[in-house]
Amino acid sequence: SSELTKLQSKMALSILTALRVATSAQTEKELVSRRSGNPEAYEYYLKAKYKFDNKKTKEDVAVAQGMYTRAIEIDSGMLVARYALAETYLLSGEYKKAKQIYVGVLDRAQALRERSIEANSLRGIGLVYWNLSEYAQALRYYDQSLTIVKELGDLFGEARVLNNIGLVYWNQGAHQKALDHYTTSL
Repeated sequence: SSELTKLQSKMALSILTALRVATSAQTEKELVSRRSGNPEAYEYYLKAKYKFDNKKTKEDVAVAQGMYTRAIEIDSGMLVARYALAETYLLSGEYKKAKQIYVGVLDRAQALRERSIEANSLRGIGLVYWNLSEYAQALRYYDQSLTIVKELGDLFGEARVLNNIGLVYWNQGAHQKALDHYTTSL
């Protein structure tokens, strides 16, 4: 079963490469460590990810949402698909729906000790609050996310969270604090 999952992950990376989809080290880590054992669900996830990453219209986002939803229907434990679905709602301005999904992913990630997905979910919730101009709440979630990505040694994740914190400070008019976070992010 473990060998099958590793093989599926390697095949997924090959498919992404063939589609010329750039993968970060984090994406590769998620592919290797994912808990989904259902190839059909994973295929929907990959297609949705490709569609969302290459979106040009609102319809592309809606199609990606449908494919992520189908992947989750097939394999309810696929946290990366749930997290990605939340991102689509965040982009669409459906903050309540995005937050609801992020919180669900966060709860499951904590239960499964999936620290990377936990950190991403915390950052996602922070993004919801940032979009709602609830900056104190956004900072609270960003700080929790930052703690985890630092523990994991995830420099890319750390840079993203620091950038998000900088945006909060910028919006609050604390430009020097924002610049400090942007510089550290770089």
